[in-house]
Amino acid sequence: MTTGDGLGFVHEGKVKNIFALASRKKTKDKEADEMLNYIWNNFNMLPFALRWLLEKWEEKDAKRILEILVKKKAVHAYPVLVEGNGQRVAKQNTHSFQMRME
Repeated sequence: MTTGDGLGFVHEGKVKNIFALASRKKTKDKEADEMLNYIWNNFNMLPFALRWLLEKWEEKDAKRILEILVKKKAVHAYPVLVEGNGQRVAKQNTHSFQMRME
């Protein structure tokens, strides 16, 4: 959803504040591997926000470790959507569902 002043199209911004686990492969970095385990145990493969990691890590440490995980392709970072005119999108919606085989 955009503001009333939007142009009707969006592009990816520079800020990335939503993340999701892409791989559980060990990184050979003790802190990064610890965060991978925390992400798996708390969020599994669902998207999560940086702020959800702040219970365990200081913000600057969480950002630094997440950057390592993104560079090693263990975590995928999703950018904020920006309106064609440079304004932030007013609302982003995502939906998750689980299929069960019966």
